[in-house]
Amino acid sequence: MEPDVLFYTGKPRGLDHLSGLGRSEDADRVQRLQTFFQRARASGWLLLLSGCGSPTDGESYDAPGTPTTTSSATTSSASSNSASSSSGDVSATSGEAVASSVDSTGAGGASTNAATTRASGVTGAGTTTTGQGGGATTSAVSSTGATTPTPSGGCGVPWEASDVELEEESWRGPAGQVVRREMQVAGVTRRYMVVVPLDYDPNRRYALIFAFHGLAGDREQLRSYMNLEGPAAGAAIVIYPEGLVVQGSDTGWDLNAESDDLGFVDALFDQYTAELCVDEERVFATGHSYGGCMTNSVGCFRGDRFRGIAPVAGCGPFGRAACTGQVAAMIIHSPLDTTTDYSDGIQGCSTFLSRNSCDQSPECGCHWVEALNEPTDECVQAAQEPYSTEQVFEVGEDDTGPPQLRQYLNCDPGFPVVQIDHYNGRDPRFHNPPPWAPAVIWEFFDNLPDVN
Repeated sequence: MEPDVLFYTGKPRGLDHLSGLGRSEDADRVQRLQTFFQRARASGWLLLLSGCGSPTDGESYDAPGTPTTTSSATTSSASSNSASSSSGDVSATSGEAVASSVDSTGAGGASTNAATTRASGVTGAGTTTTGQGGGATTSAVSSTGATTPTPSGGCGVPWEASDVELEEESWRGPAGQVVRREMQVAGVTRRYMVVVPLDYDPNRRYALIFAFHGLAGDREQLRSYMNLEGPAAGAAIVIYPEGLVVQGSDTGWDLNAESDDLGFVDALFDQYTAELCVDEERVFATGHSYGGCMTNSVGCFRGDRFRGIAPVAGCGPFGRAACTGQVAAMIIHSPLDTTTDYSDGIQGCSTFLSRNSCDQSPECGCHWVEALNEPTDECVQAAQEPYSTEQVFEVGEDDTGPPQLRQYLNCDPGFPVVQIDHYNGRDPRFHNPPPWAPAVIWEFFDNLPDVN
């Protein structure tokens, strides 16, 4: 059964263009959202920062078979030279929540009736080149051999948590040990969930993944439709933080450099590298929609603690962000996305392209093509090549075409930047993660070489 979906049309300019399509009983909700953003903008709380893309209309709906997700929407738009920073939700640490923006959540579904292709790439705007997938190591990474784990304080100490729930293998993923907890951050109670492999060994160093939900999500939601526990197959510990309320009852994230949400991430990092055996050189972040925006913020402002990121349908980092450190980056976004503009995904890609000293020819960032202010802004980044992966992509009835995979050239060793455009339309907004996203993301993380 298809979920009951309320669509919002993505408008590239201004906050006054929110329009609801679908159930008439949601008209009052749309009006409340319009009023919220108008008041926020008038009061100066909604900061429009220059020099970046903008988040657009968002909406969430339940994943099939997932009883815990909620449906809600929020919107914020700006021109390609301004953007909204997003205010935080159930998390906190230091700093102030700065603005409210975008996001949506939803369930990715598997494609059917598939014609199978292997690793596709692009070498130009709108041009798809299909090639054979590579070996176990992605071609974006110059392999330097086995990584040298950096042990955390939790190594060698048996994990004896009294609040562990054992979960059997299910549609969510493999069997695991799950704890649902709270912590105090900057005087605010923060909720989160941690999933630990069923056969956890305190003498083995595990990758650590932070996974951020979208607008109106919670600590359970992202796991219901985009988790990396399955493809990681017991090699990673996954933390699902929960954001704070940004307006009404909808949760989201504060994307600013000094946000309490980043403080929440810091507190979780510190606690679980001390409590569990983690390879501190292999800490990653991923997320969808608003969670993809938060992923980009983590990659920018916590690049000294995280090794790599993989936002899906994300945005930012906003403004002329002063990033710290470096991260490898894989950006997954659909050019047909009507909820978070494609240009917002390109904003993140271009940020990390520059941070990682990748070649640019011409000097225009990643892969600008559509929905820009002026036709003269269009750019085809030539300093790129097809990205190879072992994953098999099924192009079925939900897809308007095969994914286009590209990696950028001559990035700093160990810090690749990869952009994947997808055309999976199971979600009519082309906003939800394609069904292959978790496997491709984990492969990217797992193949990153040691850089120390």
